[in-house]
Amino acid sequence: MTSTAGFAFLEIGGDLAGSIRIPSHFCGVYGHRPTVHVVPLRGHIPPPPGVPAVPAEFPVPGPLARSAEDLLLELGVVAGPDSPESIAYRWSLPAPRKTTLREYRIGYVVDDPFCPVDSPVKDVLSSAIESLRRSGAQLTEGWPAGVDPSSQYENYGWLLAAFLSVTLPDDAFKKMQRAAAEGAGDPWVRGTTSLHRDWLQQSAQRLSARAVWQDYFKTYDAFLMPVSFVTAFPHDHRRDMNARKIMTAGGERAYTDIGKWISFATLTGCPATVAPVGRTNSGLPVGIQIMGPFLEDATPIDIAMKMADVTGRFVAPPNLAV
Repeated sequence: MTSTAGFAFLEIGGDLAGSIRIPSHFCGVYGHRPTVHVVPLRGHIPPPPGVPAVPAEFPVPGPLARSAEDLLLELGVVAGPDSPESIAYRWSLPAPRKTTLREYRIGYVVDDPFCPVDSPVKDVLSSAIESLRRSGAQLTEGWPAGVDPSSQYENYGWLLAAFLSVTLPDDAFKKMQRAAAEGAGDPWVRGTTSLHRDWLQQSAQRLSARAVWQDYFKTYDAFLMPVSFVTAFPHDHRRDMNARKIMTAGGERAYTDIGKWISFATLTGCPATVAPVGRTNSGLPVGIQIMGPFLEDATPIDIAMKMADVTGRFVAPPNLAV
């Protein structure tokens, strides 16, 4: 990433399946996936040439930087309604909910059977949580009432497949349709070939998931969780993602597990900030994901700012200390 290497102090990326948050975690920088529709998609790639650019609930452009303060700066530049909505609509970023770290009420989970976190990552995250606790932050462990992580991830994966179906060439889509007709139980196949009726039902589940999280955010200001179960790993260029494997301290894992922890903010449209909180014993960066209330992007970014003095901040890699 150019911000890690010192080539740029700000970047802008796109986050559909974690493409802001996961690189930020891997590279030890800050990243922010804004609330859905806060930053317009016009001019954003993807979609690739020839694929229709349609309003969508999952892809979101957002900033990456070496500090949380710069995330807020860039968000203020790129956010707000695009034409023609800008004729009537205006956007104003709500202020952070609190003024000190001690005032924030924060929930957290650093591991879960739905996607077990590799021990080197878990150790860094647990240390960050303890540092926050010692600083006086009000922390509560456990998922919000009503959140079933496996169910929400399945809902996310189904809708992601449906969204990406438009990118498939006709012959590939027809192959998927044949597989679905033959009874293929793969959720990706079902989502890709779904009817609009099915999509509406899944979208209703998505909005229900958002309502559950928003109910939680009436009491809590943010929720901390991993960005990924693993640190950065060697590239695997095989086209079949199901054939790719990731080696961890606990053994071999499916490549597709990389998208599990990022699914909740994408599904609900809530903002999520990634802040670097340390390195593993092997020297690889670890970030933590700060999910905030819908449309209150300044709150998770502010928490990331205030965490820097407690859990650490961006550190330039050796030989790239620009």
